[in-house]
Amino acid sequence: VDALKLHAALGKEGLRLALLVGVMGGFTTFSSFGFETIRLWEFGHQGVAVSYVLLSTVLGILGAYAAYKGALTIFN
Repeated sequence: VDALKLHAALGKEGLRLALLVGVMGGFTTFSSFGFETIRLWEFGHQGVAVSYVLLSTVLGILGAYAAYKGALTIFN
């Protein structure tokens, strides 16, 4: 149902562009994250690599939760 609302709001071209940008943006961000982690590990910075993964993951989840709660407050 929400996908139909999104399609109606954006139109065919807008939906295609939103999905393409979202998917490609997510892919490149995750690829960079993985590459940076591997490089840190390879250059002997294992502690930094592990900290980078843990902090990025935890802060990312907390940020998503905060955005979700903020959106609920704004739109409800």
